Amino acid sequence: MDYFPANKFKRKPKTDEASLQSKCYRWFKNTYPEQYGRLWMQYNNPRSMQTGVFLKAQGMVSGVSDLAFLKNDGRMVFIELKTEKGRQSEEQKWWQSVVEANQARYYVVRTLEEFQIIITNNIKN
Repeated sequence: MDYFPANKFKRKPKTDEASLQSKCYRWFKNTYPEQYGRLWMQYNNPRSMQTGVFLKAQGMVSGVSDLAFLKNDGRMVFIELKTEKGRQSEEQKWWQSVVEANQARYYVVRTLEEFQIIITNNIKN
């Protein structure tokens, strides 16, 4: 009897949001090194309930976008990363409404190519 089938431990291709975020950040850092520090992740997924309670007491807000970008003119751009089939949570929709009500830009990005266009356009304009 085969207790450890070979395919059980094969890695699946990474197409999750964390992988997309890493690709986007790496592209940004390599393409626009002079913009370093203007794009950052916003930690919003604590690993435990205890950590979540601790971080909320320090100001963590549920639903905040995955990435934030500070434009040259001081305006903000917020980027939520999703897989092809991923959907925004109610908290993320709420955060989008807060951002847009304050005339900031908010994007839901599903591919590296979309991210590249958004960042390039926001650097130029």
